[in-house]
Amino acid sequence: MAHSLLKCLGMIKILVVDDDQDMCEILSDFLEEEGYTVMTAYDGESALDEIKTGRYDLLIVDYRLHTIDGLEVLAIARQLNTSLTAIMMTAFGSDATRLHAKTLGAYEFVEKPFDMERMVGVVKQALSKKEIACM
Repeated sequence: MAHSLLKCLGMIKILVVDDDQDMCEILSDFLEEEGYTVMTAYDGESALDEIKTGRYDLLIVDYRLHTIDGLEVLAIARQLNTSLTAIMMTAFGSDATRLHAKTLGAYEFVEKPFDMERMVGVVKQALSKKEIACM
């Protein structure tokens, strides 16, 4: 699986959703350096529009967003694309929030602030569990 993942790395699309634009850009830059194609959204509505119109392999979504929170984005996104893998991140997590995210299908729940290398590792682990079609 790791070899096939490396073969199509540039074709893996990740959507990063956070109302903190700096966080989106920093995370996007790190992931692009790893060879992934990354798009960003700064609110839940934009994220859901992206998921409706594009093909994404991974969703990284912040828990606290304006108007629609990350849990709702996660729930709707997984309805729209049941094979979408998701990672939730937050600076305001609780055990109940973590459990709810896992129930909705989140692969991992990452507490902010986090080390970017750790996040890249979580992304690689999450994607290694998926079958990714390279076309």
